[in-house]
Amino acid sequence: MASITKGAMLFTLFMFSPVVLAARTAYVDLINATPYDWVLVHQHSYRMDWEPPATVSSGENTETLVKWKKNNKDAAAEATYKLDNPNEFESFTIRARQNPTRIEVVFQEELTSLNNPKNSVINLGYLSKGAHPFILAGDGVNSSYIGTNPPTAWMQATLPTIGQKTLRTITLPLSHNAGASEVSHSLAGPGILHNTQTQSVPVYSQLVFGARVLDIRPIFYKGDWLTYHGSLLWGRMWGATGQRISSIVNDINRFTKDYPGELIILDITHDANSEKKYMPFDDENWHSFYEMLGLIEDLWVEKEGTQYDLSKEPLSAFITPGSKSAVLIRLPCEAPAPFPGKSNGVKRALGRGKRDACPKRDLYNPQLALDLTPTSVPSSIESPSSNSSASTPKPSTIHPRSPFSPQTFIPSPRLPCLGSYSLTSSPSTLSADQISKLRIYKPTADSPILQTSWTLTQPVFRTPDFASKGTSILGYAVAAQRALFGELWGVVTGLDLGLQGDRDGGKEGVEEIEVGNAVVRKPNWVEVDGLRNKDVAALAVAVNWWEG
Repeated sequence: MASITKGAMLFTLFMFSPVVLAARTAYVDLINATPYDWVLVHQHSYRMDWEPPATVSSGENTETLVKWKKNNKDAAAEATYKLDNPNEFESFTIRARQNPTRIEVVFQEELTSLNNPKNSVINLGYLSKGAHPFILAGDGVNSSYIGTNPPTAWMQATLPTIGQKTLRTITLPLSHNAGASEVSHSLAGPGILHNTQTQSVPVYSQLVFGARVLDIRPIFYKGDWLTYHGSLLWGRMWGATGQRISSIVNDINRFTKDYPGELIILDITHDANSEKKYMPFDDENWHSFYEMLGLIEDLWVEKEGTQYDLSKEPLSAFITPGSKSAVLIRLPCEAPAPFPGKSNGVKRALGRGKRDACPKRDLYNPQLALDLTPTSVPSSIESPSSNSSASTPKPSTIHPRSPFSPQTFIPSPRLPCLGSYSLTSSPSTLSADQISKLRIYKPTADSPILQTSWTLTQPVFRTPDFASKGTSILGYAVAAQRALFGELWGVVTGLDLGLQGDRDGGKEGVEEIEVGNAVVRKPNWVEVDGLRNKDVAALAVAVNWWEG
């Protein structure tokens, strides 16, 4: 009898626990990068709460909460919008469904976009409390619509729009710590997926999802070349190693073969050697690392006449319609030139681990916003002289399979970039900080490349909390991306319809705050954790198309 009573109590607790009865919620973000208003012409809901906006004006983004009241298989909601396009009959329906829980977009009438023909059904999936953006850009007349679910080779597809723009004026998704999609070796901490994993898929899938800048952090660990995510503290590396460098090279080669004609930038941001107490690479380590990267098949080779500051070059200097891909490798300024005895054109730090002589993109020093040319550079940067060997490279070979010139590897001052992460676990603080930096350090389109980091920092006390997915790095990425899709577009258009009021979960409603800044701001590298689909690529495509 006692056992029956105990079982009954457990069953009752299970049936009436908050987890079972908790309503499923999600956010729908509508980002209108077309010249036409979207007008609500029909809406319906059953056993759901959703109040879609009556109009989404051209250049506007809106965020609304969708809530499934009960776990009923017939729970549903939908809203149909007509594009106010005088030339075509075009509409789409956003619909929420159950079993499986999902949000979908259905194209209707004559609406099409690149990669999505008439009557397409685009599954936005379902992520609890996450953003589910539908993005549409273009005018459908002079250019095809493009947005959610863009072509995998999205740069080739949009070359008519971005081909003549410089690297300073286009937007690219950046995969934060791209190699940290797995734990190959746990280091101090211990380093586990909960507190080290920044990506849920390997590099190949990140590229398929649209990432074009990869944050690569190599480590030489017990005779093997890997990536890592960790911090050196008290003489120990706290964190874990991730994807092997050889695997990343294979992923890049596979992607450039499957989808040729894309620009990919490998940004080498951290380095460590476990055999030397996790100190940064010495010259021997660097040259061994270069040999590994030499196996990348579509490494970019600099052409004669290319200017020193590559960010001032148009995209067409790297890729053209139907061309092969171009892979650039951006080195930290303390790294040696690819060949022994050659100068990389940058004054290097003198001591091991001393990087103070290098310009730091993670410090907002206005001096670093100067044009990095041979006649105007920060004191720590030495541009190649006209008679130096670096200005007239001779092709050579580091690996028999991969001939390339020294200019394949780019010292960071040749691709100058500003930006810093926000060091916060608060989505509202993240938004305010990144938008503030965007306004300050990207005053014009031709200002140096700005990296905006839409990543949240996992609090130290959450690092061992592996039983809670929401407090993992990937869990925080859900909130960070919701902030990204809710906040950034208003700065791009100058409308600044902010939604900060609900970022930290303080209330369920949506508060729009008009700041009144009419100046358009466009970031260049949009850094995120947890790339899981093409949504960030769709946002980048829309930003690139929008002219304000």
